Amino acid sequence: MYVMANRDSLKTVAYNYIRENIIAAHFKAGQPILEQDIADKLNMSRTPVREALKELDAEGLVINYPFQGTIVASISISDVEEISELRQLLEVWALKRSFMRISDEALDAVESLFQKAEESNEWEDHQAADRALHNLIVGQSGSKWAYTIFQTIKDQLEWFRNGSVKVTDKELSRQEHLAIIHAIRERDFRKAEQTLSEHLSAVKKRFVTAYQGDLGQTAPPSTSVSP
Repeated sequence: MYVMANRDSLKTVAYNYIRENIIAAHFKAGQPILEQDIADKLNMSRTPVREALKELDAEGLVINYPFQGTIVASISISDVEEISELRQLLEVWALKRSFMRISDEALDAVESLFQKAEESNEWEDHQAADRALHNLIVGQSGSKWAYTIFQTIKDQLEWFRNGSVKVTDKELSRQEHLAIIHAIRERDFRKAEQTLSEHLSAVKKRFVTAYQGDLGQTAPPSTSVSP
């Protein structure tokens, strides 16, 4: 049961609940979002749910049709390409600022997560390692705005992946991430920038290929995405 002190807090609860379910693909593209159902689930009135949906509509996660209702939005291939390109620009920019701030101890901690992921071969462990490295690069940039924008971009890509991709080439992605870690550890900025750019370009290509596969186009059956 969700019990909060005021309407703003209730709106935040509703917002987080709906947003998390959309990104996790529990709420599918085109699925109606019924205010009363959400309100009943969260033990609140429809007003904070309605306010949360307005905010999610502004973010592009849902689409509100006046006098008809609200549905979960979908991501187009142009969205995937644009978001991927913005991510690459942002992370490369962040790397320039964070490069000398990232300690060997921090790199050791992230590398150990990839080692754990290799041993367990679990998707969740791989994702935890993936997030740790990219969060480290952007987080150590010292820019709160870059970090906020980065989290939004990552959420958008996770939303697409969760809704479209079922299998991942974890080993390929792991090797790409380790190359980035090793370049930073060697304090070779040009190499680090190159390996990061190549990785993010490869991620974009895998996303687009996966999207085409979902449309029954030319992607091979084993196509997978691992950011």
